Amino acid sequence: MKGWKKLEPMGVYRRKDGRLAVKVGIWKDGKMVFAQQNLAANATVPEAAQLALTLQAELRKPPTPVARRPDTGQSVEAYAREWLDGHKQTLKPAAARHYESAIWDHFVPKLGYLACQDMTRAMLASWVIWLDQQIQPTRHNLDGSVREGSGEPYSKDTLTSWWRPAVQMLRDMAADLNMLDPTLRVKPPKGKPGATPKREMRCLTGEGLKALLLAARQYTPDRYAELVMLGFTAMRPGEIYALRWDAIELDTGTLHVRRSISDGQLTETTKTGTARTTRMNAVLLDALIAHQAWQQKRNRPAEIRSGLVFPSTKGTPREGNSLNSALEIATEAVGIKQKVTPQVLRRSVNTLGVLAGVDRITLRAMMGHTSEEMTQRYSGVPDAAKDRALDMIFGDILADFMPDQTATTDTAFHVRETG
Repeated sequence: MKGWKKLEPMGVYRRKDGRLAVKVGIWKDGKMVFAQQNLAANATVPEAAQLALTLQAELRKPPTPVARRPDTGQSVEAYAREWLDGHKQTLKPAAARHYESAIWDHFVPKLGYLACQDMTRAMLASWVIWLDQQIQPTRHNLDGSVREGSGEPYSKDTLTSWWRPAVQMLRDMAADLNMLDPTLRVKPPKGKPGATPKREMRCLTGEGLKALLLAARQYTPDRYAELVMLGFTAMRPGEIYALRWDAIELDTGTLHVRRSISDGQLTETTKTGTARTTRMNAVLLDALIAHQAWQQKRNRPAEIRSGLVFPSTKGTPREGNSLNSALEIATEAVGIKQKVTPQVLRRSVNTLGVLAGVDRITLRAMMGHTSEEMTQRYSGVPDAAKDRALDMIFGDILADFMPDQTATTDTAFHVRETG
């Protein structure tokens, strides 16, 4: 309304372009609500005054009751079954299994008996309270030891992973059945009080990452290129094992991340559904060139035909846990006490990027993190910005990976394979 001129009839204004406009407001349910409308170029002041009265009358009308579908007696459990069957078609296999587990193991046993029309905010809030009271069952390992963390409340991350599928299902149910959304203003579970999520604490320092990769080069050289790629690009394991040579530009140092492995199946999309490019430093390039030469010298037809950069001996995609043995050897060699997994390496790069001061949009582009509101913003991050970010994160680490020390011939692979 900046620059508008207020006229004599209440709620009537003259805009800067000379046209009339109406804006009126009333107090309703303890707050001010407004209605505004522009008039045609030839409208008169009396017509605007009449429109102002009409808009005020509309504002004073009581809200239209929500049209509810007649109660069919369908239970939440029955709706959940239909919803999951439909959702499986749009989810990757691993995600589908997670949704099924969250709904069937944790939600339906408590609230599935309700009729859909009886699913209220209060009932959902009671489920959240129940979730926060749950204790991890005691589980014993084969050697007789008790699994770490058993008997304690679940972490917030775990409870949230159950909460989100349930909320998505309930919101769809409310829309399908023309009922009030039972998730409105219901707060998610809090998880174990005062606890920092353990997985977020499992990160390596820059020195730890360097030591691990140098040990991998020495003790598990047949898996060195994979670990270097994990450690220097923060790609997801499923993205690395879906990587084909046609997605690598060795001359420009660019990786095109556009495929992933889900439940053992290669899919032509990433976890987030968004393709991205990532940059390679000289150490990673050198490791890939050596790995390619080694792969060609082995000349295993199944591996060559697959086109995969890191295939199994059968030419099929590997799984992320295939690196467990190599990581155990490397961590033991350098005395790292914590368990290091591919996800630990990925989180380490993210943490090192934050500590190095890499701007969040560039870091998001490199990591492949995405949300609806950020997708378009990070998709245009230039390679130069990513290169600067890599220098910021790994500049102090690369000194011990000079090309003259990095294996560039097949002699580095004359050891037993670790997986």
